[in-house]
Amino acid sequence: MPPQSAECRRLDALLDRELDGELSREQSEFMRAHLAACGSCRERRAFHSTVRGVIDHALRDEAMPQGMASRMLRRLDEIQDAEEV
Repeated sequence: MPPQSAECRRLDALLDRELDGELSREQSEFMRAHLAACGSCRERRAFHSTVRGVIDHALRDEAMPQGMASRMLRRLDEIQDAEEV
């Protein structure tokens, strides 16, 4: 299910950067607080983290073009959203 609230959409926009360790302190604090309060976003982050881990493991010895992981995760989200309809 796509994010509903403005805070959920903000978190969703930060997920890839968070998994890459690229968030500012303020963004990290926002994510921590929001994830503590929002089960749907916790599930979404866990899904993204799992997919990222599978991709990282499968491609451990391969160089991935810049931005490819983000594009793949967005596409997986689109597929998942389409299946839920």
